[in-house]
Amino acid sequence: MTSPDDYLVDEEPSLAEQFEFVLRRQAELNGLFDRAQKPRALARSRIAADNQATSPVQLEHLVSYCLLQAIDCGRAMTRAVRAPDGSLELPIMALYPLARGQIECAAMAAWVMAPKLRRDRVLRRLQVGHDEISKEKALVVSAIGGRGDSEANKARRAEAVRERRRKSHLRAVAKANGIDPGEYENTVPAWEARISEAGRALGIPNDGLAVVWRLASGLSHPSLTRGTSVLDFTTVSEEGNVLSGVMSTKTESLTAVISLGERAARGALQQWRVAKIQPNDEQPVPVVSF
Repeated sequence: MTSPDDYLVDEEPSLAEQFEFVLRRQAELNGLFDRAQKPRALARSRIAADNQATSPVQLEHLVSYCLLQAIDCGRAMTRAVRAPDGSLELPIMALYPLARGQIECAAMAAWVMAPKLRRDRVLRRLQVGHDEISKEKALVVSAIGGRGDSEANKARRAEAVRERRRKSHLRAVAKANGIDPGEYENTVPAWEARISEAGRALGIPNDGLAVVWRLASGLSHPSLTRGTSVLDFTTVSEEGNVLSGVMSTKTESLTAVISLGERAARGALQQWRVAKIQPNDEQPVPVVSF
């Protein structure tokens, strides 16, 4: 029977130094985000044109939100690994969901910005927007379960109004860019496909971003198979066929995972900064009208 400790305190200097280095890199993302966010996109830049072509659901709004969330995941990691005395204290699994979130957020931003053609970038913004509408509707349907008819109908009507407004925005953007609704409605690629393409756009070889995302995903859910294959188990006692011991994180694996999440976030921030100054080479820029 396994008896896991809550935390592992790593005493190997080399591993601790590596982990501290990754934490410093994560902490640097806060300043990088500020430097990327504050300057407005140049009027003739690529992302300014993308914003005009996707208003009022501007592409840059999605990018900035994704990167804000990615940096927030990194900030939470740096705060979750300190004991009261300031020493390193690594959770067994709790950093993996944060690493997964950081990868997904950075990858979403990179994926939306990656295509060379504006039409393809706009299409991706529309795909994400329509998928969000579907997710919000599903949440409302779930939330009203068990409520009285009057309250449930009121919530349905309010959501229907919001859904019509959001869909009208997407249709107006699609029309201005010559995109048929069938191209973006219910067509957003699966997460693995988006993350794989984002990894290529960010220069991460061997589909490494998707591999690490899958690893972190398996430790964001209660997977006994993934846990026993990735975590360390130290036997304390053995009685017959019953083992008792301590389960702890593998510092090497955890360091590699959060390091790649930081690399993806850093790369997507650089994409954003470049897009703000890169000249727009596609004219004319569509103007969305309602």
